[in-house]
Amino acid sequence: MKQKEIEHYVELLASNMALQANFAGFAGTSKKMLLVEGKTDQIFMKKVIREDVRCTTANGAFSNEQMRSMSQDEMSFHHKMVIMEVVYGLAVFPALIRTKGLEKLSLYGLVDRDFDPEEAHTNTKKLFITDTHDLETLMLSSDSGIFSRLEKCTVTEEQLHTAYFISYQLAYLRSAINQNVPKEFSTTPIRAGLYDMDYDRFVEEGRISVPRLILYMSEFRENGFSEQKTEPIIKKVLSAKTIKSKTDKDGTWKQSADGFHPGRIKDFFEIVNGHDILSVLRYYNPEAKEAYARCKSYAMNRQFETDLINTYDFSMFKTTELYRKMKAEEIVS
Repeated sequence: MKQKEIEHYVELLASNMALQANFAGFAGTSKKMLLVEGKTDQIFMKKVIREDVRCTTANGAFSNEQMRSMSQDEMSFHHKMVIMEVVYGLAVFPALIRTKGLEKLSLYGLVDRDFDPEEAHTNTKKLFITDTHDLETLMLSSDSGIFSRLEKCTVTEEQLHTAYFISYQLAYLRSAINQNVPKEFSTTPIRAGLYDMDYDRFVEEGRISVPRLILYMSEFRENGFSEQKTEPIIKKVLSAKTIKSKTDKDGTWKQSADGFHPGRIKDFFEIVNGHDILSVLRYYNPEAKEAYARCKSYAMNRQFETDLINTYDFSMFKTTELYRKMKAEEIVS
């Protein structure tokens, strides 16, 4: 993102904040603002931030007509990049950016690690990154008993193990598809935060069949590929270095669910996506499926995520690197 783009979003931020009824009072009493990617992040952070820190979502901070015309995938990526660039620009090159009245505001940002290397986010102390893949996995990794305390459904150890196993496979396969397959073949159909996925179409005994997964994805409007067109895609995915040794001659994941031990995988929670874990649980757990059926007024899994936040033992947040860095900047209590 270039200087002019940063200035454009700084101007949007200033304009949108000025339009909010309580901005005047906020500006007079506080100088710190924390920008987060989405509503779930905001719900979580509002439970831990200091009273003199304001937390707002990227959508609320930078909303404009251009963003409203974007797809969910584009929006998610765009929100993260805008937070990173604006926070970095204002923190590192303040003299080069026209601040549009925000010069007295100390702006901070929080983004998901996703698959980014940690060094991609360490250029300024004002930009925070989750220890793990996302906020959901941060909660799961720091509070291992969180699912056992949910009130709306009972999650067994076996169901959680299955969710971790399938999510682990999806993380590798999604990455291999993105890196080895033409961009026109979208991974959106297996973005659990957007779709209710039919896992039985490509999962058997916990193991994913790559050919069946690709065929499943090809049926969605985003792709619309014929079975003939999917053959070279299947071959490319199966020949990828990260996948070749993990699948058998039929293109099915070799490792069994019994042989899978997430505790032995050092970077497990950095690899897996929290949305995948919740999606698999909703699919294989009838109670969770009923309790967290998709509601049109909420994003996919939003109520499930909110219940996890309300169940989370926030004393465990203090064990994370994210808390340590936020504490040093006097963002959290």
